[in-house]
Amino acid sequence: MNYFEQSKLGESRWWSWIAVFALCVFSWFFFSIILTLPLITMAGSLDPSLYEGISSSDTTIDVGLLMGASPFAYLLVLLTFPVALIGLYFGQKAIHKRSLTSLHTAAKRFRVSRAIEGFFLTWIVLGLFSLIGNSLGIIDIDFVFNGQTFWIYALVSILFIPLQSATEEIVFRGYLNQGLSHLLRSKWVAFVVTSLIFMAMHLSNPEALEGAASGTLPIVMSSYFFFGFAMCLIVWIDDGLETAIGIHAGNNCFAAMIVNYENSVLPTPSIFLTGQDPIKDAISTVLVLSVIIVITWFWRGGSKIHAP
Repeated sequence: MNYFEQSKLGESRWWSWIAVFALCVFSWFFFSIILTLPLITMAGSLDPSLYEGISSSDTTIDVGLLMGASPFAYLLVLLTFPVALIGLYFGQKAIHKRSLTSLHTAAKRFRVSRAIEGFFLTWIVLGLFSLIGNSLGIIDIDFVFNGQTFWIYALVSILFIPLQSATEEIVFRGYLNQGLSHLLRSKWVAFVVTSLIFMAMHLSNPEALEGAASGTLPIVMSSYFFFGFAMCLIVWIDDGLETAIGIHAGNNCFAAMIVNYENSVLPTPSIFLTGQDPIKDAISTVLVLSVIIVITWFWRGGSKIHAP
């Protein structure tokens, strides 16, 4: 039984998918509030300009600046992602009556080695692309390493970004793809729908807001759609989430630690810094992910994949 067919096991009527997804959203919302409560006090103590009016009705915190000012705040924000799995995992067991393994992979157990392979494959492809692009003058990369701030953020990134990335893969490429492919009777339609939802979830990112202001929002958001769809293809190729989780974590860790860009949603001190160009960024996303998909395709057996 392949990864998407496992949705046929246990309770799979339409109401069960809605109920479990609602549990996922509720647990994310509830526990995120608890985790981010300390940010209010932290903002006021670190820099009053980060927090406006603790006694007023407008209690707006600039979370991006706060994450850049405090690695602990950065950690707390990253932890707001995996708490969504509390409700999802409970629903998977109690309502769907399926194993957690069936949500993660079609294999007998979670294949950690494949996640590690995906992580380092992504770093190699992104590293080579950055090196070649900078050498050819296509992209400009500046060395901005600061050892005083880099190492603590790097430690938080390497430990907790994989949890954030894994959560997004489990929810979007895992649970929603399984559910929609079961209900719509087509995994390809499910891939498009979940990629659109994934794209929409990033509309509040700084680069999206900047794209809206400059009139390049469709180009900016196309990168998120293609990333989501590419990860769907990886899950289909791999018959599980492991490689997709590794690629997603590798992409985010590379951005947070190695080559970050101005006005990033991850305002971390990286080794190198580059500017934003929506068109170049979109083209880069397509090229990098296409290379990763092709390599993964042949790595996992090429035309033999899903053969009877």
